[in-house]
Amino acid sequence: MRRVITGLVHELWRLDDQPSAIAADPTAPLTQPGFAPATAHTQWILTQMGAGAYTPMHSTPSVDYAVVVSGDVELENGSVQLFAGDTMLVNAVQHTWRAGPDGCVLATVLVGLREDERGAATGTDFD
Repeated sequence: MRRVITGLVHELWRLDDQPSAIAADPTAPLTQPGFAPATAHTQWILTQMGAGAYTPMHSTPSVDYAVVVSGDVELENGSVQLFAGDTMLVNAVQHTWRAGPDGCVLATVLVGLREDERGAATGTDFD
């Protein structure tokens, strides 16, 4: 498998399963970037992909809510073309991303699956 690295992922925010509004900083400490939040933890990432960039087939042990911020991208688990403003839910399924000719930016919130469901979706090449 050929892996193209023409993308950049920024982790914007991470919360554990017990966020507190009164904490000085409610974010969970970032020790290691990854794509497998613990059960009920959330992670907000911004992904920039260059023109034609793609990810290898993968799944994450999470339910992912995403919006295309700019450009266009193909979600290849059913070959759906998405454009700026489109939203999607990726529910721990095998999938790939392929950016359009101008690249794309995705904003995604990952929510960690229940412990008894985590074995079915086993990480990615990115962890």
